[in-house]
Amino acid sequence: MRPGPSPNPMISRVEREPAIVPALRYRGLTWLYDFVIGPTTRERAVKAAIVVQARLEPGAQVLDVGAGTGSLAIMLKRSQPAATVVGVDGDPRILAVARRKGSTAAADVSWVEGMAQRLPFERNQFDRVVTSLLLHHLDDAAKAGALVEMRRVLRPGGTLVVADWDRPRGPLMHAAFLLVRLLDGWANTRAHAAGQIAPAITKAGFANVAAVAHFSTCCGTLTVFTATNPAAGDGPNPNGELR
Repeated sequence: MRPGPSPNPMISRVEREPAIVPALRYRGLTWLYDFVIGPTTRERAVKAAIVVQARLEPGAQVLDVGAGTGSLAIMLKRSQPAATVVGVDGDPRILAVARRKGSTAAADVSWVEGMAQRLPFERNQFDRVVTSLLLHHLDDAAKAGALVEMRRVLRPGGTLVVADWDRPRGPLMHAAFLLVRLLDGWANTRAHAAGQIAPAITKAGFANVAAVAHFSTCCGTLTVFTATNPAAGDGPNPNGELR
């Protein structure tokens, strides 16, 4: 029997690459992101809570995963000008918006293109890792991969702060969250609706996982979680190999 044709390396590579999920799901809506997210998610209050929980000190190395238009990274830098803040996002279009906002705000933030499931950073590089409204865009496998990567780049004892949709707190929030599920995908948001984000963070190897704040919004319940990295991360490095 003759061996079958060799797999096309280009096809294999494309299949392995994580897909970019544009802001608001569709590229044509990227320019509307700040106008929509601000009023519908209580953005300022939620991100202010993230900044408080990050507890930045002078010299801290901070990573914002899924930085989007850069609002959170800029807030982090303003809260502690002596910290080094890096924002990473897989969408070059929204990073262009972030760069413009950072320049206008005179905020010295580094903007890097990269996927949450393959963060282009060294192991144990950051003291704090934060992420806001990223995980609900990812399927369960990608959520797990992204959280493992966040732990890999976080130093032992470092803090993770996550803000995302959580189990709706009451029938009104449940009804409101149906719109998010319709727009962002039933499968991607199933774990959020079931209150499984804290267990997912724990499963990625984090310790001391806690829900520290809940926000009722017109789109559902947003929860801020904190966790710590108890040991050196052991996820895949940017080349996809275990360290």
